[in-house]
Amino acid sequence: MARDIADRQTDALAEREKLAADIPANLLAAYDRLRDQLGGVGAAALHHKRCGGCQLEVGAADLARMRAAPRDEVLRCEECNRILVRTSESGMAKA
Repeated sequence: MARDIADRQTDALAEREKLAADIPANLLAAYDRLRDQLGGVGAAALHHKRCGGCQLEVGAADLARMRAAPRDEVLRCEECNRILVRTSESGMAKA
């Protein structure tokens, strides 16, 4: 069992390295810092106007700012500071 866990951990770390190669170094460093500070979750989905990390609803003014932001701008939760990942269900659809 311990061997199976070690093998899965090795596989997961190898997969992370492959994925991380496509992420800018400064963004990856920020994510790793946040992950260390926030219990292992440095980024969270913005889903139905809520941060998937702290579960708090994002206010209307912050949503408007996020909506206006360029698609490649890194968004952060104002409450927990996690990186927010936009989804099709973020709640930022233009009215």
